[in-house]
Amino acid sequence: AWEASGDGSSELLRGSYYWSGKGFQKVGTICLLLEVFFGTHSTETQACVDMLARGFQCMYDRGSAGACVNAPVGSYFDQDWGGIPSKDGYGNDGCFGADFGNACYNDHHYHFGYFVVSAAILVKLRPAF
Repeated sequence: AWEASGDGSSELLRGSYYWSGKGFQKVGTICLLLEVFFGTHSTETQACVDMLARGFQCMYDRGSAGACVNAPVGSYFDQDWGGIPSKDGYGNDGCFGADFGNACYNDHHYHFGYFVVSAAILVKLRPAF
């Protein structure tokens, strides 16, 4: 459930890239709606933007952003294929049991596309990023 008064981490950080990405895009869409109704610089819109910013910080620096407990476990650079899959499922036979097969490059356009859209929303609403 959306917690308008919370830090947003329950929507943004859901354990996997797939579910977290969906949460990021959901929060980003709400931020855009807040911009339409209240304006870019309103307290409501900027509080939403703060949630996105903290969420992205959890994605690359779990130790410094506060409540990052349910952030995805991370990714790695696959030198064989030149890609960046999830560590979740890496080394498993078939690797499809974790994060909807992200470690096997399954549906990366979905998994990471949610983050691309959310990052674009973040930059639109706070160009300093």
